[in-house]
Order: sequence, then structure tokens, then C-alpha cells
Amino acid sequence: MKKLFPATLIAVALVSAPAMAELELGLDAAAEHEIEASHNNLDLTGSLSGLPYDVKVVTNFNFEDQDAGVNFDYTGIDLDVHVPFYEGVSTYIKNDLDADLNHVETTVGVKVKFL
Repeated sequence: MKKLFPATLIAVALVSAPAMAELELGLDAAAEHEIEASHNNLDLTGSLSGLPYDVKVVTNFNFEDQDAGVNFDYTGIDLDVHVPFYEGVSTYIKNDLDADLNHVETTVGVKVKFL
């Protein structure tokens, strides 16, 4: 299963080589401090859109510091795949992996845009 997903992404990319010129890459960083818990979180997010069928893939690397300092420990990865279903409606799959890349949770949902 772990080898199937990357192989599928590579196959889709090769089949749609002309569409590769329209890929959009994104990179974001977010830092937050939890006041009551007194610790810091750092998230590094990379996104890839412009794939066939308007699929968007988002990878989020999570880091946490329990001592409210700057010594962040890697805590896991979130891998999200968003697929538009209809205008203003999309479906998504979110996979949470721990620091050892073991599967923790899969979430499936529907997102509706009103405006």
C-alpha cells in the first residue's frame, strides 16, 4: 500500500505530461503558541495544484516544542488530497502519519463553498 500511492502519482504525472507545465507549487509556514499549554507548534506546508481533474495535493510537516522554546521535535505528516466534485463542492481525504511514518488516522470529508 505504501508503494502504491507514489506509483499512482507518478503514472498520472507521466500520462498528463502536457498538463505538467500548468502545475502550481505552494509553500507556507505557520507558527503558533498555545497559551494555556505553554508550548509552540510549527507547520511547514507544501501544495501542488494544476494536476489532472483539478486534484490538489497538500503535505503538512508538523513540529512541536513542549518547553515553549525553539527546540522543535518532528511529530508527523498530514497528507491531504482534494478532488472537486461539482462547482463549489469538493471531496477530500486526509491521512495522518506519525513521526515514524506509521498511519494514524484517515479522514474523508466533503467541503461546500457558499460564496
